[in-house]
Formats: sequence, C-alpha cells, structure tokens
Amino acid sequence: MDHQEARKEQLNALILELQTNLFEKEQQLIRYRHDSKDFKVAKKEIEHFKGMITKYQREFTILEEGKVSTQRDVESVSNYKEYFMDDFDDNSKGWWTGNTENIKGLIAGGFYYYDCKVEKGRVLWQKNEGELIPFDAGFNVEVSVQLTDGIENKAFGFMLGGDKQNYLEFALSGNGYYRLGQVFSDQWGTLHKFSYSTLINKKGRGSWNVIKIRKNEHQGLDFYINGTLVLTHDTFETFHEVNYWGFVAYDKMNLMLDYFRMYQD
Repeated sequence: MDHQEARKEQLNALILELQTNLFEKEQQLIRYRHDSKDFKVAKKEIEHFKGMITKYQREFTILEEGKVSTQRDVESVSNYKEYFMDDFDDNSKGWWTGNTENIKGLIAGGFYYYDCKVEKGRVLWQKNEGELIPFDAGFNVEVSVQLTDGIENKAFGFMLGGDKQNYLEFALSGNGYYRLGQVFSDQWGTLHKFSYSTLINKKGRGSWNVIKIRKNEHQGLDFYINGTLVLTHDTFETFHEVNYWGFVAYDKMNLMLDYFRMYQD
C-alpha cells in the first residue's frame, strides 16, 4: 500500500472518531443551560471537532481526486490555519466595551453583549492587529450570534473589509430574513435583497445563528446560515486585504455573541 492509500485509511479512521466525539458532545450540549460554563466549553469543543472534520475531509477528497503526488503535497493542502479567534472568555482582543446613550458593550460569562439603543443603529469595528490576510487567499469567517431582544424586522450581522469605507456586510433579521451588501468608497450597494429563510433561528434566548463567509475555489464567496449554503457571489473588487471586521445592528436591539473566528482549512 502506498503512502497516499495509507493516509486515506488513516483519515477515514480520524473522521469516524471525530464524528463520534461530535455526536456525544452535541448530546451533552442539550442538557446544559445556555448561560453555563459547561455549555460554553462544549460549544468550543464542538467547533473544534467540526473544524478538524472539515480539514480531514478536504484532505481525503484531494487525495481521492489524485490532485497530489507527494507526501509534501498532502501536508501542504491539509494545514489548518487560524487567523483570528475570540470566544469572549476575556477581552484580550480589545473589543469596545462601555455604556453610552447610544450603545452598550460588555464581555461577561464567555459572551459579548452588544446593545444598540438608537433607531439609526450602530457599528462596532475591530482592526486586524495580526497577520495580514490577502483577500485572494482561502479563508472562512464565522460568527455565532443571537438576537435576544429588540426590533425584529431590521438587520444585524457582521462586516469584513479592507477599511471602514470598503467592506462586505452579511446580515440577518429577527423575523427570518438575510441580506448581502457592500460599501465601496463609502457608498452602499445591495448585492442580494432581503430573502426569507427557514434556516434562521428567530428572536429569543437560545436562538443561536452561525453565519459564515467562505472564499470558494472560483475566487468568489459562499455565504452560509447555520451550516447551509444560501448564497454565492462572484469575485469582489471592494478591497484587497482583510484589515477590519465587526458587528452591526440597524435599530434598537440586543445582541449576544458566542464566538468570532477567521481561519483557513
């Protein structure tokens, strides 16, 4: 048996073991209170298992399709790389916190609480202080968020951009809609109008939504809601490097964020 066939057998075994661990951890999660430490730890382990399963499945597919010829090639396509990760156990990443007449930000109990108090809405930006992330590189951006209270028919979500005048925005609403937009040279443009989706968990505590952007093999972007692809868009010219990311709320609403991460698989 050559090294590629041996590696495929090894990958199958690893994937099966991780899937078993994932199922067991998801069963545990059901029994925990959403604001408990056990729930937070279990969520983190579940995301780790999912990330590793995706990594190994991708490597297996590449081997199966015969796109590599050496062990070095195998290693080069199987590397999981984390650009940014925050599960809000503390504020080591420097998110805005405070309480003003317009907005409140608080990190407590492993969550980031973002309360918008005004109808015009507010944005919270975070500057990339780490490794430079070229837009043409493969990457995934993922955030777990819930609308705990407030206006249901206005958008909330996250942004990804080169600066505060050039960025993408992927947003949901508390009554089950999603939208894609971009700002180019500080001018707003709608790329996909509000569409209804039964995938979206509506307003209320425990109604988590995982929204994700993935750079696809055609250099466009795929957009996911709770693990399901809902939209694909062609290449963007809005920015060339990922220097900023953040959250937006378009009206009076209270958001609760579980984690935010950007990675390559």
